[in-house]
Amino acid sequence: MTLRLLLSNVLYKGAVSHKGTIYPGEHERIVEEAVWEKVNTQLALRSAGQRKHHGGQAAPLAGLLFCAECGSPMQPTFTTRHGRRYQYYSCQAARRREHQACSQTPAGAKDLEAFLFRALEPVLGTGSSWEAARKTIQRVEHAGSTQRVSITLHDGTRMEHTLPPNRPGWKDESVARIEGGRVPHVSRLMALAIKFERLVREGTVRNYRELAEAGQISRARMSQIMRLSDLAPEIQEELLFLPKTVTGPDRFTEKSLRQVSRSIDWACQKQQFRVLGDQRV
Repeated sequence: MTLRLLLSNVLYKGAVSHKGTIYPGEHERIVEEAVWEKVNTQLALRSAGQRKHHGGQAAPLAGLLFCAECGSPMQPTFTTRHGRRYQYYSCQAARRREHQACSQTPAGAKDLEAFLFRALEPVLGTGSSWEAARKTIQRVEHAGSTQRVSITLHDGTRMEHTLPPNRPGWKDESVARIEGGRVPHVSRLMALAIKFERLVREGTVRNYRELAEAGQISRARMSQIMRLSDLAPEIQEELLFLPKTVTGPDRFTEKSLRQVSRSIDWACQKQQFRVLGDQRV
């Protein structure tokens, strides 16, 4: 998006924009107008292609999925984080914030679709397709508060299931206990900081700004992550090999370590780190 704003800035072709109207500028252009127009034509074509792709995104439950709380259709939508697209089904009433707003939360498309397909295997048989499933399903209702899913078939058969609580993002302490806990978030960030530092040192990328743009994070967030590399080597090693968190919050967080990393004295850092650890025991 930053690059798109740069390429579409009329200032570079010697013009100015005021309230949506383009006027000739008094400054010299640094890009030939023909080149600027060619680039922006390509940008416009790409945007149109992306809108077309978004409009045709695969959503096998479109028109079949309804909110169990208010009865409104749940429509396909998506968000993009760190360069990856995540698809959801969102309650139409909840999105519009109508007078009697629905409290239904969006349902992850990948989880819900895979779960429903498995639930329908006894009816459809193995190796079936979504085309056959859509011909069999009359209506699906999803309740975000209880994760209950109700399936009504055209022959009147009705089935109810509960989405399993072992999906990514599900914060269930019993599951974490069974799986042996989760890796603390700060351990992952510490490993990232070490990797980023190596990429810049070896010349794989030119600088941290380029890394931030590639990862689609702000330069401020990149600076926060790289602050971890200012910690004493002993602290870095301890953060990398922290025991897994079984219940409750992590013992250390990146935010709690910012004050420690500001000190240039490693001995002082280690003392502050021990104090921080004792406070969180």
